[in-house]
Amino acid sequence: MNAGKIDFGGVGESPPIFAQAGGAQFYYVSATPLSPQTQDIVVLKNSPIQSAADLKGKQIALQKGSSAHYLLLKVLEEQGISIQDIESVSLPPADARAAFEQGNVDAWSIWDPFLAVAQGTGNIRNLNLGREWRTYFLASQQFANSQPESVKTILAAPRENGQ
Repeated sequence: MNAGKIDFGGVGESPPIFAQAGGAQFYYVSATPLSPQTQDIVVLKNSPIQSAADLKGKQIALQKGSSAHYLLLKVLEEQGISIQDIESVSLPPADARAAFEQGNVDAWSIWDPFLAVAQGTGNIRNLNLGREWRTYFLASQQFANSQPESVKTILAAPRENGQ
């Protein structure tokens, strides 16, 4: 959006915060109600990791700046574990999944639909550390200011389709 390539999009809670910290300019135009757990930190089924406390000293794959990154930071904070006490491995979801499934990282902090796909394999175990989250809809300032009726139409479409 900041590069002028996207006018409107939906994201989790933390990406806009990271983007704003980096100087991105956009408007929040809508948000969903809190949704059930749609992200978690997972381990392979046979992993010795049983709880958040067991993440200390481990390699954890995540997408930097994502809601999964924020989830990991909050979980570590709640456990009194410093970010320096783990090794975060910043990878996009497809690469993180491969590294995770090959055992090159100990855990993976991930969101749906990637979480649901991984759960479908039957080879993972959720640590059940996820939270309820919102999805936020953002519009570039230029798009929102020049096409406010388009923003209204986009936001009304799900309601008109019974969603």
